[in-house]
Amino acid sequence: STLLSNWDEDRDNSLSAGALFNYLAHSRVVLGGSLQRVRGFDQYGVSADWDALQSLKLYANLFHTGQHGQGYDLQALWNYDAGNLVLSRSQSWQQYPRLRGQLERAPAQQVIQTSAAWMHRIDQRWSANARIARSDGLYGGNALDLGVTYHGKLLGSDANWRTSVFDRPGSITT
Repeated sequence: STLLSNWDEDRDNSLSAGALFNYLAHSRVVLGGSLQRVRGFDQYGVSADWDALQSLKLYANLFHTGQHGQGYDLQALWNYDAGNLVLSRSQSWQQYPRLRGQLERAPAQQVIQTSAAWMHRIDQRWSANARIARSDGLYGGNALDLGVTYHGKLLGSDANWRTSVFDRPGSITT
């Protein structure tokens, strides 16, 4: 089906296989790894999940994909009685295959994403959430999401109503 594909080579009939493991290194630490082969490329990664405190969780992930790039993800999650705060950071160096008709592959592109997300339960029926993010590199820009959720009843059944406003990279204001 090369008619609808923009990739220089199609491998629709290729086999994908892989393995994943997690090891409980300590009651609060899980170490992991993965290895897979997809469309002729090796992909591998390592991860660590740490419950630093009862209310604080830290996550880290390093990955590499043969001829496509590598990167990392970091995340901190802080829970409190009425909600949570999540801080995230990821950085990758992405290399894409040649597109149909290109003589050479485009150079690798660095992509960095940083965000903070907050969710707070105001009372039993109302909660609020906010997320602010910054992306640099491919499709760079700022993002802002704000929302309010109401948990109630509709025709006798539980229902959630959510109102959100957002501004994402790629729009006129960013």
